[in-house]
Amino acid sequence: MASNTQGSAAARPQPQSIMGFLSRYHEFVGHNASTHEFVRDLLVYAEAAEGNFVEDRSRLRKQMEDLTLDLKGALKSKRELQSRWYDLKDRLNFLSQGQDAVKDRNAYILVLIDGNGLLFREHFIKEGAEGGRMAAEELHEATLKKFSYEEDVEVVIKVVASVANFSHAFKQGGYVDKEAKVLDFIAGFNQFRASFDFVDVGVDKEQVALKIRDSTRFHLRNYNCKHVLLGISHEASHAPFLSGLIRDDRTKQRVTILEGLPTAQEILDTGIVITSFRTIFRTDRLREKPYRVRVAVPSLPIPAGPSKVPPPSAASISTVPSEGSPNSPSVPTAPSGARPNLSYASVIQKASPPPQVAAAIPPKKASAPARPAAPTKKPAPKWNPGPRGLDAPLVIDQGVLEKLKKRRDNQKLCNNHFLRGPCTKGKDCCFEHNYKPSQAEKNAIAYLARMNPCTNGQNCELDNCIYGHHCPTVVNGVCMHPNCRFRTEEHPPGTRFKFPRNYSHTSDQD
Repeated sequence: MASNTQGSAAARPQPQSIMGFLSRYHEFVGHNASTHEFVRDLLVYAEAAEGNFVEDRSRLRKQMEDLTLDLKGALKSKRELQSRWYDLKDRLNFLSQGQDAVKDRNAYILVLIDGNGLLFREHFIKEGAEGGRMAAEELHEATLKKFSYEEDVEVVIKVVASVANFSHAFKQGGYVDKEAKVLDFIAGFNQFRASFDFVDVGVDKEQVALKIRDSTRFHLRNYNCKHVLLGISHEASHAPFLSGLIRDDRTKQRVTILEGLPTAQEILDTGIVITSFRTIFRTDRLREKPYRVRVAVPSLPIPAGPSKVPPPSAASISTVPSEGSPNSPSVPTAPSGARPNLSYASVIQKASPPPQVAAAIPPKKASAPARPAAPTKKPAPKWNPGPRGLDAPLVIDQGVLEKLKKRRDNQKLCNNHFLRGPCTKGKDCCFEHNYKPSQAEKNAIAYLARMNPCTNGQNCELDNCIYGHHCPTVVNGVCMHPNCRFRTEEHPPGTRFKFPRNYSHTSDQD
C-alpha cells in the first residue's frame, strides 16, 4: 500500500508558479492564432476555388448548350443531305437509263469511202441512175449484214471523190460512152436514201483524205455512232491516222477498213480489222485506155470502072492482140479456097478483147488510073492555144447576160446543175436549182463559167468541162474583162488589155 501511494504522488504534477502558467498561456494563444489564420486562409482559398468552379461550370454549360444546338443542326443537315442524296441518286439513275436510251435511239453505222480509190463495179456505172440505186441498196444490205445489232441501226454512207476524175476514169477506160452516164449513177446513188451522199470535193485529191479523216474524228466522238467503215485500203498515207485510232481504247473496236484494191502494207501493219464487199467494189484498177480495133488496109489506086477484088487468102489475114491484152484470142482464119466473112462488126463480136486486124488485099490492075480527089483543107484557126484547142463558140444575148449578172448570193444559178446535169451537192448547194433556163440563158451561164480558168488548162481532158481553157473576153484583140484571171499566154498573141493586169493571180503558178 505504501508503494502505491508513493507512485501516485510521483505522477501528480508538481505545483508551479503563476508565471509558468502565463508562459504556457501565451504559447496556447500563439498556437490558437496560428490555427485561426490557417482556417481563415483555408476559407479564403475555398471561396476562390468555389468562384472559379462556378465560372468554369457556367462556361462549360454554355459550351454544352452550344454543342447541343450544333449537334441538332448537324443532325438536321444530315437528314436533309441524305434526303437530297437519295433524290439525286434517283435522278442520276433516271438520267443514266435515259442516256442509254438516247445512245440507242438514233444509232447508226458510218461508211466513208474514197470514191477515187474504192471503185464501184462497172455494171453499176453502166446502168446510170438505176445502177446508182442498185449499188446503194446492195451496200446498205451488206453493211447491215456485216454489223448486226439488236436495236434498229441506220446506215449513213458518204462517198467522197473528185467527180471529174471519177467520171473521166470510167470514160477513158471505155466502160461508159459518155461521162453523163457516171453523173446519172451518182444522182441515183444520192436518191436512194437521205443518209446517202456522193460528195464532190473538186480536183484536189488531198481534200478527199482530209474530209474522210475529219468526218471520222467527228463521228467517233458521237455515242450514237456504233461503227465506222473506212474505204481507204489503197492509200498508205492513212496509216498514221489509223494507228492513232487503234491505240485509243475508245475507238479501236469501232473502226474497220473496207478493202477494194489490195490493202497497203503500212495499213496492214497497224493490225486494224479489214473486210471486203467484192460483189460491189472492184478489186483491180481501171484500165487507162480502152481496147480498140484497128484494120490496116493499104492504099489502093481507084479504078476508073468497076472492078472486082479477089478475096484475100488465109495467109494474108493476121491478128494482132490489142494493147494491154496479151492473152487476146486470135480471129479464126478462113480455110483455103473459102471466102472469109471478115467485117468490122464480126471482129468486134468475136474478139474479147477485140483484136487488131491487118488485112493485106492485093490490088488488081485497073484499066485506067483514077484521078485522086482534091483534098479539102479545113481553114486553120488564127490561134491555137494548145492541145485542147479553142473552146466551142457561144452565141450570147447581151441583155440576158446582164440580167444573170444582177443575181446575187444564193440567187445565182448553179453552173454545175444547169451545164453538167444534177448538182451532186443537192440541198447543200448554196446556188439556185429551182429554175428552168432558156437556151440563151444556158449560153450566158456557160459564158460566165468560162471566165473561171480550168485548173488543168489546155491539158484538160474532160469532155464536159465547163471552165475556160483560154480567155473568152477577147474582142478585136482587146481583153475586155476588168479582172481577167487568165495568164497572158492564154490570150491570143498581141492581145491588149483594156484594164491593168492584176498580177496577183496571173503570175506563173505560174
